[in-house]
Amino acid sequence: MLAPPLVQASTIKPHMKSSIFRLPFLFGSRVVGIPFALGFLPSLAVAVDRTQPPVNLAGAPVLDAGGKYINYSRASLSSASKDATRTSEKTQTAPGGTSSRFVAVSPTPKPFWQVAAFGSDIGGSNILIHPVSGGGAPEIIIGGNSANNFGGDDFWQVIRYNVVTGNYDQLFVSPVYGSDDPYSYTPGIQRIELGNVVGDSNQEIVVMIGSGDIYLYDATTKNALGEIQTGITNLEGLSLADLDGDGRAELIVTTADNLYVFSGAGNLLWQVAGVGGYDLVAGQMDLDSAIEIATADGKVVDTATHAIQWTYNNGFGSHLRLAPIPGKTYQQLIAAQASQYLYACDIANKLPRWSITTPQDIGAIQVADVDNDGVPEVIIGDGQWGTVHVHDLVTQAEKWHANNPEHGVTNIAVADVDADGVADLLWGAGATSTGSDYLYVAKTMGDHSITWQSEDLDGPFLGPGIGDLDGDGKPELVVCPFHSEAGYDSGRILVFDLATLKRRGISAPVVNNRAWTGVHDLKLRDVDGDGRMRS
Repeated sequence: MLAPPLVQASTIKPHMKSSIFRLPFLFGSRVVGIPFALGFLPSLAVAVDRTQPPVNLAGAPVLDAGGKYINYSRASLSSASKDATRTSEKTQTAPGGTSSRFVAVSPTPKPFWQVAAFGSDIGGSNILIHPVSGGGAPEIIIGGNSANNFGGDDFWQVIRYNVVTGNYDQLFVSPVYGSDDPYSYTPGIQRIELGNVVGDSNQEIVVMIGSGDIYLYDATTKNALGEIQTGITNLEGLSLADLDGDGRAELIVTTADNLYVFSGAGNLLWQVAGVGGYDLVAGQMDLDSAIEIATADGKVVDTATHAIQWTYNNGFGSHLRLAPIPGKTYQQLIAAQASQYLYACDIANKLPRWSITTPQDIGAIQVADVDNDGVPEVIIGDGQWGTVHVHDLVTQAEKWHANNPEHGVTNIAVADVDADGVADLLWGAGATSTGSDYLYVAKTMGDHSITWQSEDLDGPFLGPGIGDLDGDGKPELVVCPFHSEAGYDSGRILVFDLATLKRRGISAPVVNNRAWTGVHDLKLRDVDGDGRMRS
């Protein structure tokens, strides 16, 4: 049996807990709102029932031009949902007589400002680059673990380089997925991908939860579009690819043993038994016109016939990528065994091409053009203390490496994230130790040094306090997390401009070497009568 019975039509699961107009802060393992007014901030918490059509300020349902209720966060989503029965798709039904379903959501209010810690396992579910309209620095989409434990990612956020401050602004923080009970394990985010699955001019952020739900978000607005309830538990791998050439990417998901292909409208299009694993890639890997899918367990599936066209008995490995072959019209599979072995495979001829033995276990790999010469490099992140290595794709020689100050590498990305015309190397680190976790940005030119790293803060956040800290007659907003540096240091004070809500600064740990006590309270007082508040 390929899949358990899928959800019944009468079962509609809410997209998330009711959204409210609040300033959210990360408290322990949850993003929660602090209900206080900032003048222009609504002080009333307004709950939203997603099963009802949205209403305007007068309480009347919002209607479209045709006088019908609006139940979608984007107009194009309506047509995408109607396309669920388009003739080009033959929707399958899993054993049990049920099928997967797409649950659209109504527009919901979002906080216009928020701040949260990066958490642990930074980038464990992916590090993605989203170009923005008008150019400039792109957005960086990264997963994280709000509980600061080894449980995997349970939220994601979007940051972007600020050319004025030289720091990275936190633009969006998702809700926390999973159980509110920190002592119960609920599968969190397995994978985050970026692609056009709806078929309009925008990309979508696709968030796959291990328990079987896949959430879609507008990559530009970050509005929730809907949820695909697959009814399949223990999801492991996710890849997006346009398999039929219609301009819409399909969602390819795997469990340990099976492969499923869904449309962006939530239809299960086809499935293959005995194919699976944690990682997978889709691309042109042979001489025919169809796209191939390669999975971690060593299977290659033809997407036209849905047949397994080759099985590599040893399995391909835990990390898979695709790279061009000089002089060929198809790509080679780059695969990494966690135990210090990276190799390339010619799928068309079913032959290995080359291999690299690494000094340490492999934590992550990536294929990207690091030096802008038109030829991609192979990038390998050590699984323990060590480095991020950049290898020539043709000769396999190491070209250079960047030092990784923390333990292990979660994922790797390459992009010009600071808009200076030179690509940057990004990676997450620290997830495989009890120490701090960071997102690092390093130069790809010059000395390859780290130019920026995230801060390791651990909630709950204390505050907020509001007061004039610099004597200019204008108040600032102050918060302080309980711990920092994975609990090895006390909290650090963060100061924000109350008018712009831009961060103005962050202190060193308030009380060094007092990690076990932490910071328990935050007050602002004018202790010396100079008109300036102290924290």
